[in-house]
Amino acid sequence: MLFKRFKNLFSKLVGYNGKNKYYYPIMPGVFEECQEEMTNFFRKSKPFARGDYKELVELCLLFVTKGSEPVKFTMVRPGTLHKARWKAKLLYTLKIVLLSFMTQEEFPRAEIATETQIIKLKNFAVFTFAVYAPWWLVCPVPASAPLNDLHLVEILAEFAPHDAILVNPLNPKFFWSGISTVFCNLSNVKGYERQYIVVLMLYFLQ
Repeated sequence: MLFKRFKNLFSKLVGYNGKNKYYYPIMPGVFEECQEEMTNFFRKSKPFARGDYKELVELCLLFVTKGSEPVKFTMVRPGTLHKARWKAKLLYTLKIVLLSFMTQEEFPRAEIATETQIIKLKNFAVFTFAVYAPWWLVCPVPASAPLNDLHLVEILAEFAPHDAILVNPLNPKFFWSGISTVFCNLSNVKGYERQYIVVLMLYFLQ
């Protein structure tokens, strides 16, 4: 498994650990315009995050600012992979992408990942910090769920031109592909049409 190989060989990449040597993928145009807004969002989220959440916020902030923040950053050794720690897969993905240059130099025979796998991970990393992580981090308040879900539909539509395959509901190869199908059918869910839900949505628009 790719993640297990990365974990086992991570110690050989520690010497390359430096923000100036990381790889930062290009953000989609529409998200590049919102870079400052996304940066502020992750900044505000960091003080309240703990454990895996804090590491996810720091990695996303690192991607969005292309290494400018956080100022003091040290990549943590990959943790345990377990279904109960599903965020670990997001953390693994972001770390592999950040170290992709060094990984290919240190392991030219693709001991960790093939070139094709790296390309797919880079696409998924962009999806993680530009779409999924911001949506997930605003989930703790149940009352804001309707607005957040509808906002996700809008973001997915904006992200589609960057990577139509990743958000294509007809593509069964990607775990996240089904998310667009679910949320694009929100209009058929009666719960979202109730008056008190509309009031809550207007409240969180303020």
